[in-house]
Amino acid sequence: RGAAKYHTYLSYLRAAGGLRFAFFFLCVCLSFSALSPLQSVALKMWVHSMSPGGGDETVPLVLYVCAGTAFISMTLLRNLLLPSASVAASRKLHASMTHSVLRARIGWFEATPLGRILNRFSSDVSAIDQQVATQFKDTLVITLNVLAIAVVCTLGSGEAASQLLVAAAVAVAAAASYAVYCFYRTPARELKRLESLTKSPLFAFFAETVTGAAVVRAFGAE
Repeated sequence: RGAAKYHTYLSYLRAAGGLRFAFFFLCVCLSFSALSPLQSVALKMWVHSMSPGGGDETVPLVLYVCAGTAFISMTLLRNLLLPSASVAASRKLHASMTHSVLRARIGWFEATPLGRILNRFSSDVSAIDQQVATQFKDTLVITLNVLAIAVVCTLGSGEAASQLLVAAAVAVAAAASYAVYCFYRTPARELKRLESLTKSPLFAFFAETVTGAAVVRAFGAE
């Protein structure tokens, strides 16, 4: 109850650039998460090749340099795509909200406090500008990094017992993270609602003060 619906996330993704952009950004994040452990593997191969009887050093060195270059490129591309998508989503959602408010009925303005409207156009839009895209990225990247590390640890162990141990540890960590998420979501949602309710009267008071500034000056109540 009170959680954001899936169509809300889809609306944000469409505003950020559509499903094509979401798929492209997912591919970039997948490449980023895959290249991170690949660098470690390439470095291990390079160090092993430098030992006596390790073989040719050229191939591991080239693989390590290519993996590092690709990792830097994916990082740069991801950091360029995310701000542009965040700005595009903020513009479209702000324009859609403005369009709806300007065409709302008079009864809606009578029933909705002015501070609540200003709060939506200020703090909520600020959250869309600064937090939503970053949280999307962090959630996706952390999930993919955990999966990549689990795959590397599982395949690199070489023993069935070690593979089962790593898989069990990942499953326990995922279950614990989901339990913490379910416990945290309810109080965090209520705190956010209380914050919005607290800010709304302040915005309304500020707007009314600015509107009646001439009256305030007339009575010397600055």
